Amino acid sequence: MKEVENYLGDKIKNLRKEFKYTQQDISEFLGIDQSLISKYESAERMMSVDLLEKLGDLFGCDLVSYDKSDVGNSTPIKVSFRASDICSDDMDAISTVNRVALNCAFMNKLLKENR
Repeated sequence: MKEVENYLGDKIKNLRKEFKYTQQDISEFLGIDQSLISKYESAERMMSVDLLEKLGDLFGCDLVSYDKSDVGNSTPIKVSFRASDICSDDMDAISTVNRVALNCAFMNKLLKENR
């Protein structure tokens, strides 16, 4: 289990940096203390499924998976809304749009499997 925790922590940190978010940005979006983000990224604490889903929506990828080989392996959806001054409300909007896109991709996958 520690291997998955380390992988998730690294994945979260790498995605956060790739999207140019600070730990403070993420903590405000999730409604938690910034020190927890640091602990999640260093695998000192494990993030709840609810927070992983919310964060996955923000990054546009699945961070919640029970198959160890698939955990966090989906490619994030990259959309640039603006370069700076992003706030928690903006992150909520991005998350909502990404959730719709992820649901559409999942439904397309199901339809292809059932053909």
